[in-house]
Amino acid sequence: MTLGIEMFYELTVCLLGLHTWQNMYGCELRKDGSRGGFVQYGYNGKTFITFNKETLTWVAPDSLAQITQRKWDAIPGKKEKEKAYLEKICIEWLERYLSYGNETLLRREPPVVMVSNRTEVEDGMEMHICWIHGFYPREIDASWRRDGEVWLEDTLHGSVVSNADGTYHYWLTSLRCGTSAAFICLFLFHSIQSCPPWIVTQSFWQLPSFCNSAKPSTAL
Repeated sequence: MTLGIEMFYELTVCLLGLHTWQNMYGCELRKDGSRGGFVQYGYNGKTFITFNKETLTWVAPDSLAQITQRKWDAIPGKKEKEKAYLEKICIEWLERYLSYGNETLLRREPPVVMVSNRTEVEDGMEMHICWIHGFYPREIDASWRRDGEVWLEDTLHGSVVSNADGTYHYWLTSLRCGTSAAFICLFLFHSIQSCPPWIVTQSFWQLPSFCNSAKPSTAL
């Protein structure tokens, strides 16, 4: 960082006006165990110089940046130090931050689904309600189906709303007029990838326990 500040001073000392110097770095720990990372400097909103840790080279896009490149290339061990930071120190901090947030990041709560209906005495219309309760995270899709097709007519969707325990609930309704066709509530819970879309026709339903190996489903 000290070198970056010194370089910014050298670039701007002879120039008038307002100038910016930016430094951006990051690292990545992939599922296969490999490690990625980058170091990038910007000057006045444009990329100035970047570091390629695989080839241990500084990449300078123009002649002004090439001056910095030659200067940094002449510093013994600088490129090796940058690589070591990205692959070790940065990864250690990344894992530490992830451990702090694991309780939230890895939380998976499968939904409990209830389907109910009531008949309006005055006009004979049937109101069907599909409640999806207690899921986390909030990404979920749900729809009414009739004979295998999505049913949109007279269908209302609620908002995904948070519960006191941090989980979410959602509902959708459908108003129907004396039809004998079979309607089902179908939902897809994206965060449990081992489970396909599920249909609900009975009054009370829970996600099968094999879809949530971390925590079996429990009744309300």
